[in-house]
Amino acid sequence: GGGASSSSSSDARGPSAVPSNPPDASDEVVVATTPPPAAAAASAKRKKTASELLEEETTSSRVRVTDPKQHGEGRKGHTSYLVVLIAVQDGAPIPRGPPRRRRYGDFRWLHRRLVRSNPGSIVPPLPHRSAVRSETRFSDELLNYRRRTCEGWADRILGHPELKDEDCVEAFFRGDDERFATAKGGDEWADSGDEATARGGPQSPKADRSPESGGASDRVQGVMDGITKLARGITTKITRMRKSEILAEHEEEDKFEALEAYATKIDQQTQAMVKGATAVIKCANDRGHTLDLMGNRFKAVGKLNHPGVVNSDIPSYNATANAVAESVRFGSAAELKIRDALKLSLLEPAEELRLEAKSLRDACDRRREKQAHLTNRNDAIRTKESYCLEVEDKPHPDLQFQRNRERQAANELRYAKRDAETAKVEFDATCRALLRDAERFQTEFANRSRAFVLRWATAQMELNDLAGDVWKELKREAVLG
Repeated sequence: GGGASSSSSSDARGPSAVPSNPPDASDEVVVATTPPPAAAAASAKRKKTASELLEEETTSSRVRVTDPKQHGEGRKGHTSYLVVLIAVQDGAPIPRGPPRRRRYGDFRWLHRRLVRSNPGSIVPPLPHRSAVRSETRFSDELLNYRRRTCEGWADRILGHPELKDEDCVEAFFRGDDERFATAKGGDEWADSGDEATARGGPQSPKADRSPESGGASDRVQGVMDGITKLARGITTKITRMRKSEILAEHEEEDKFEALEAYATKIDQQTQAMVKGATAVIKCANDRGHTLDLMGNRFKAVGKLNHPGVVNSDIPSYNATANAVAESVRFGSAAELKIRDALKLSLLEPAEELRLEAKSLRDACDRRREKQAHLTNRNDAIRTKESYCLEVEDKPHPDLQFQRNRERQAANELRYAKRDAETAKVEFDATCRALLRDAERFQTEFANRSRAFVLRWATAQMELNDLAGDVWKELKREAVLG
C-alpha cells in the first residue's frame, strides 16, 4: 500500500493528511516469483498476475483503516480504528473528509444492518476472528488482522453499486459521533456484536459490554442468530415441500435455480480450497519441526567422542555433522517462516473465498425466505376466501350475527390480500436486486479465485525453491566437510 510514500506525503500536507498504516508484521513477507517460462511465453495478451492485482487493489482503495487505539483495560477495554475516506491522486492518498473513530463492533453492526435491510443484495462478508485467550485481545497480530480485513471490506462496500448509497453507510463513513449514534439509536441490531454498542450511543455504559474478545453477549447473540436462521430455513424447506404445486415463482425462476446450483458448487470448491491451504501449512509446519529435530540430532552426533578409535578423520566427521546440523536448522527456520507467510497468502484468502461463496448462498436463502413468505400469504388468501364462502353457504339464524360474521370474514380477506401484496412487492424487489448483483458477484469472484490460484502456484514454487536451496547447501557442507 505504499506506507513510505504515505508518511512522506503526510509531512508535506500537514496534520490533515492520511496517517500511514502502522508496521504490520505480516507485510514483511512477500511471496512472489517470476512466472514459469511456459506461462510467460503463452501470449502477449496475458492477464494480470496476482501481485499486479493486489497492487491495483491497494492503489485504487477508497478508504484507509489505521491507527488502532486501545481504550480501557481488562474486559471493559476495546479498540477503535481511524476510518478515513480517500482519493488517490498521483499515487498518493488524499483525504476526502474528516477521519472518524469506529470500533470493530461498529463494522460488524454495519454488516448486519446491510444484510437485513438489503435481502436481495450479495453483501460482501466481513471476516471475523475473536481472541482465543483474554491476553491476546489486544495483540498486534489480532489488531492488524482486523485492521486489514475491515479496510478491505469497507472498500468493497463503498464500491458496491447496491449498498454504497445506503443511509447507514453514509452515517458510518461520514457522520460525526452524534449522527452515527442516532443512526444506531433504536436499532434492534445495535446491541449485538463483538463490541456491542447500546441504543443510547457509544458513551452508554452498555457500550463496554462484550469487548474485543467476543464476550458472552456476542456468543449468545451468535447462538440466537444461528437458531433463528435454522428455524427460518426449516420453515422455508417445509413450505417448498408441502406447497410445491402452489409455490410462488418469479418469471425468471430458472435463473435463480441456476444461481443456487452455482452457489452450491463454489461453496464446495472453496471449502476444498480451505482444506488444501490448511494441509499445505501443516506440511510446512511439520517439515520445519522435523528439520529442527534432525538438526539437533546431527548436532549431538557432532559432539560424540569415540574412545578406542584411533582415526585422524574423526574431528573432520564431527565438523561435517555440525555443519550439516546448522544447515538443517537453517532449513527449519526457513520452513517455519514460509508457514507463517502461507497463513497470510493462502489460508486467509481461501477463508475469504469461502465466506464469499457463503454470502451468495445466504442471499439465495433470503430470496427463498421471501418466496416462502409470499406463498404462505397467498395460501392465507385462499383460506379466507374459503371461509367467506362457508359463511355465505351456512348462514346463522341471527341476522345481525350473520352480518357481523360476513363483515369480519370480508375484513380478514382484505387484510390477507394486503399482506400478500406487500409480500409480493418485497419478493419482486429481492429478486430484482439479486439478479442485478449476481453478475457483479460472479465477475468479482472469478477474479479473486484466479488471484488465489496464482498465489497458490507462486507459494508452491517458493517452497520448491527453498527446499532445493536448503539441500544444496547441505550437500555443499557435507562435501566440504
